[in-house]
Amino acid sequence: MNKKEIVNFLQNNGLSQVEEISYKEDILVLKFFYEFDKDEIDAAKSYADDESDDVKRGEIWNDGFFIPYLSDISEDNVGEIIEEITEEFDLIAQYVLYNGDYEQEYNEFIGIFSKKDFEIEDILEKLNI
Repeated sequence: MNKKEIVNFLQNNGLSQVEEISYKEDILVLKFFYEFDKDEIDAAKSYADDESDDVKRGEIWNDGFFIPYLSDISEDNVGEIIEEITEEFDLIAQYVLYNGDYEQEYNEFIGIFSKKDFEIEDILEKLNI
């Protein structure tokens, strides 16, 4: 598994701050960020405005509509990128949305790549993530 090619693939597909987390030699664990663009933020605001009866930027508006919309966008887009990596490099991969900072307009992900099967929960637990 060429770790550098995988990191480059993620970066070339718009993911930022790609960083390797040391684990086992045959399993690549990466932390990376999905940064929302203006159109995605605007779409999330419009969706929350249309769907929420709460005041604009209220707790229900934010937690029930705005944040879930952005989470879905980032997970869908990251999922497509990860799927391309699995096909391109003949790997098994799993990822998880690890942390979101919606004021800073990004989501943090952990992606794990290997040639053999693994349980993402076990690895995250061993890494205390």
